[in-house]
Amino acid sequence: MHIFLIVTLSFSGLFAFSFLLAGWLTLIQTDAQEQMELRQQIADARRQAWAQGEIRAFRWMRSEALADSRILKNWRDRRETRTLIYLGTVFLAIAVGAGYFLGGFQ
Repeated sequence: MHIFLIVTLSFSGLFAFSFLLAGWLTLIQTDAQEQMELRQQIADARRQAWAQGEIRAFRWMRSEALADSRILKNWRDRRETRTLIYLGTVFLAIAVGAGYFLGGFQ
């Protein structure tokens, strides 16, 4: 029984990490329209100077890439993202349960 719990904990932890990471990455990923608009903005900025294009890309990553409104819009629009995060949460709960029975929380 002890080996079964160790194997369950290992695989559940691995699956939880994988699904949660995949869900987060699909949540913050740009769609085709956003990508096209960003490329156009960067191209316009690069017409001034190469550094201006790099600064524009950095500012987008810093302020707009993880904006709450964008993440909430993607959460509503992307069903596969919700599925990946839900699966990751289920496997995380299984890993926590197996860890509890192995005595990891004593």
